[in-house]
Amino acid sequence: MASLFHFNGRQDRAKWDSLSRAPKASIASDIEPSLDSSMLIRRAERGDADAVWSIIGPIIAAGETYALDRDMTKEPALQCWMGSDRETFAAEDDGVVLGT
Repeated sequence: MASLFHFNGRQDRAKWDSLSRAPKASIASDIEPSLDSSMLIRRAERGDADAVWSIIGPIIAAGETYALDRDMTKEPALQCWMGSDRETFAAEDDGVVLGT
């Protein structure tokens, strides 16, 4: 059976060997995927504005993700995020907006 990897000399092989010994990320055993999740992805509505602002406000203020004015206030930010020229979605679980 052919190898899935091609090594060009000892240096590449040593690099692969060191990577294969690297600690692996683990998944907590007490977290089980659930098929009965009530998560809903839907179009965001104007009534979601406060929840959306609580999500995007800190992200905008941090200035690390979007090229928006870090001092942008709620209404201009919501207009930018949820304006009529946008297609905005909300992730909702048990009636609570958790993401946008």
